[in-house]
Amino acid sequence: MLFKIQQNIFINLVFILFGTVLLWLSLAHLEAIYFDGKYSLLNISSIKNNSWLNAIFALLVLISAYVIFRINKAQRFVEGNSFPFMLFTSLGLSASIVSNVSITDTFAVLLSLLSLSLVLQIHNQKSVLGLLFLSSIMLSISAVLFYPSLFLFSIPLLNMAFFRPFEVRDYAVVLVGFSLVLFYLFCLSYLLDVSVTVSNIDVNIRESMIPFALDLLPLVLFSLFSMIGALKLFFDRTKFVARQRNQLLAIAVYVIIQLVLFLILQNAVFWVSMVPILSIFLSYYYKTNNRKWLLDLVSLLFIVALIWLKF
Repeated sequence: MLFKIQQNIFINLVFILFGTVLLWLSLAHLEAIYFDGKYSLLNISSIKNNSWLNAIFALLVLISAYVIFRINKAQRFVEGNSFPFMLFTSLGLSASIVSNVSITDTFAVLLSLLSLSLVLQIHNQKSVLGLLFLSSIMLSISAVLFYPSLFLFSIPLLNMAFFRPFEVRDYAVVLVGFSLVLFYLFCLSYLLDVSVTVSNIDVNIRESMIPFALDLLPLVLFSLFSMIGALKLFFDRTKFVARQRNQLLAIAVYVIIQLVLFLILQNAVFWVSMVPILSIFLSYYYKTNNRKWLLDLVSLLFIVALIWLKF
């Protein structure tokens, strides 16, 4: 079967190679990559040197996937070899990169993932003030670069409610860390006479819903199978300890917030964070499925569909 390295190492490598090539081709086929984003508090002039912006975007995407990989490794949601995660992540990102992207938006998403990885560690720490402070600072910087990230402020609060007894100083540290960056930003903007712009957000979901197109079919299928994996993980939650169940709930809230923002803002950058998380669900579904040959076939057909629809 696929991903059993001892028997099928050649098939493993071929699938991973296909996924990597598809991801790189998806990046190469982007019409444009911009430095500044639409939802940034900073007024940054656009830099249009696509030759090196593509490389920066690819690096940020890979780092984001690695952050989720380390989260799964540390919390042990899906144990064993990492080939399923690598393949599903590369295929999912290939399916989701369908529009222009911004470097600042992508960096903001990466910071939100780093913040998530920090707050998931507070379950086994005697002193969590440092983790909470650093996590809130990252969220604050993320909000400066991409202010819809403000909604993710609920994630550290949710984790504190799950993992820690109520202590006022924990919540105070989060509030101080989150407001500190914003305070320095507005102080500098006043001293340097630099404008801090906030554009209007269209919250009418019906009008802003992305119209369906054939090239979005792989993304829809990837999301559908990921939801099946998430449901399988939910029904098997009794196999996990209480800490893991709480962490999975916090991660699910993160994905839901990102998904809702994606539907409202029509910004594909949210998939940079969602795809690796959904790949964890897919990996769990694959490893607990008795008919792995069927999922191997689905993976192969998915690759064929991506090549046919996108290239």
